[in-house]
Amino acid sequence: MNFFIKDISFNPKLVILYSFGIVFATLISPLSIYLSIGLLIGALSYLYLGRNLVVVAILLSYLVLVSDIVSGFRTVINLVSSVALLVLVLNKHGLRISAYPRPNYLLLIQLVFLLFLMIVSTFYSGYYMEGFSAFTKTIIFLLIVYMFFILIDGEKVITLYLNGLIASSIIIALATIYDGFFTANKFIDIATGTYNRNAGFISNINASSIFFIISIPILLYNYFDVSRWNKFLYLSAIILLSMALVISMSRASILSTLATSLAILFLRRRIWFYYLSVFITLTILFLISFPFFNDLFTLLFRLEEGLSQRDTMWQLTVSMIRDNWLLGVGPGSYTNVMFNYIPIMLESWGGLVLKELFEVAKGGNLAHNFYLSYWSELGLFGFIISISIPILFFQLAFKNYKYWYNKNRKISSTVLMFAIIGVGVFIRSFFEGINILTFGWITMDLPFWLIYISLLYFDEQSRNMTISHEN
Repeated sequence: MNFFIKDISFNPKLVILYSFGIVFATLISPLSIYLSIGLLIGALSYLYLGRNLVVVAILLSYLVLVSDIVSGFRTVINLVSSVALLVLVLNKHGLRISAYPRPNYLLLIQLVFLLFLMIVSTFYSGYYMEGFSAFTKTIIFLLIVYMFFILIDGEKVITLYLNGLIASSIIIALATIYDGFFTANKFIDIATGTYNRNAGFISNINASSIFFIISIPILLYNYFDVSRWNKFLYLSAIILLSMALVISMSRASILSTLATSLAILFLRRRIWFYYLSVFITLTILFLISFPFFNDLFTLLFRLEEGLSQRDTMWQLTVSMIRDNWLLGVGPGSYTNVMFNYIPIMLESWGGLVLKELFEVAKGGNLAHNFYLSYWSELGLFGFIISISIPILFFQLAFKNYKYWYNKNRKISSTVLMFAIIGVGVFIRSFFEGINILTFGWITMDLPFWLIYISLLYFDEQSRNMTISHEN
């Protein structure tokens, strides 16, 4: 899996685009000079390194650059990145509509119905601003995903996407580790039992862990197929990402990563599966046998917190659903009504936690369950859509694995890897309501959809081959 793939294409239009982006960014704010410098470097790099570097730069912009590092420039960065992505798409197909790939029709029906349901639920709830905002962001996000899908013209582009995702994960992991261990008083916090969770420059810790639960399986799955030197690099990256995952203390993400890792080892190196299972069992027994290590284990994995008020949020959400079971409270409107259903005193410890979550979420759904979050905001049909998303994903994965198995073992193996990643993502979805389709949250939903559109590309190729054989 090479991080840079040579590209023979060159289009000066993109350099012109970056130049306009520089002017636009500078006009918005004098502080945007930093963004302007970055865009200039990107334009000059394109002159020498071609389209693939620009694609990686766009991915890094969406996944990393719009984090809390430059939160004031998010709109500008997303706008410039989206226009750059559009230019790449137009450069490939122009305005020839027939040249653009058609997504899977079941997925298209699913997404169109979702958008229709968002409109209906918005008018039913009366929260028009929140609903319109969620609808618009979802449309923009799906267009961005579709543009990435259009750019896939072979396995090299898929490799490019995966490498861009891994590069983003490594950057986030380094920031997480630095913030977790090398900033002031962190070791003292651990010693005194007051250690706080960290995710580097991403404020929503649970959301950031999606990078690790996707990148670690990718690296582990491909570890067995690379040279000895690359094995060292892959193993180093796996250890780095695993450290960041533990520091983030996202237990649902740790659970899903362990599940996918064990599944990969069971399929690819059965003896390693047994070794890792025994190692995990012995490690847990060792940690709980000695008071000091037991306390450290309890602290790092927040065992004293139980479900971290998830049971309260689930109870709250179920009460909300009971009153709005058919059409929900409206997309993006969960926090507008949540305090009407809180089953505990606001001044209690649990109530203070919920108020803190309310501040962090900034209007997001706090159900901590993907399926409950859709039901609470979009009603019964939203719940059906949320269930249909993993069903369709695994149906496509199974169909394509079966199709490619006797035609191209490399593709079938890649499809199997995507399916395993999907298992991890959807295990986590029972404890988190984000990182799948969160009404247009580009940074945190894009990693999963990069996997999904890669699977869709193989599905499109299988359909085209089937049609050509029939003709």
